[in-house]
Amino acid sequence: MTRKQITEQDMLKDNGCSFSTSNPQRISELVEILRTHTAEDPEGVKKISLRNMVYLDLTDGSRVKFFFGQPESKGNNVFGTMNTGKSDSYVALRTNTTLVNELRDWASELTAPRIPPHLACLTEAPVYETNN
Repeated sequence: MTRKQITEQDMLKDNGCSFSTSNPQRISELVEILRTHTAEDPEGVKKISLRNMVYLDLTDGSRVKFFFGQPESKGNNVFGTMNTGKSDSYVALRTNTTLVNELRDWASELTAPRIPPHLACLTEAPVYETNN
């Protein structure tokens, strides 16, 4: 038996749902969702439990990658990272469950997504209550 490093594509192929579009209006809507709901987080997090990935393929051939974890149990914070495709460096991001819900709503309007039968990709993001 051999072992190989798991890639993002391997994770998506077996454990994820994939939605894509080349429609400029839909892409603009996606970019606006990301722009409205994400902010750089100078403190960042060391590790996230990867739940959502968004790739934007640019006309110059580069790919901007957004990675988001699952909502934190103490609030509705969602932490993530972004890679601009220009280097191997990542920018730490902070968002909230609104982003996750808007990504779900955006994807639900696309036709013919690739969804493995064992996954419920367009279900509501969990909402955690706090005692604050």
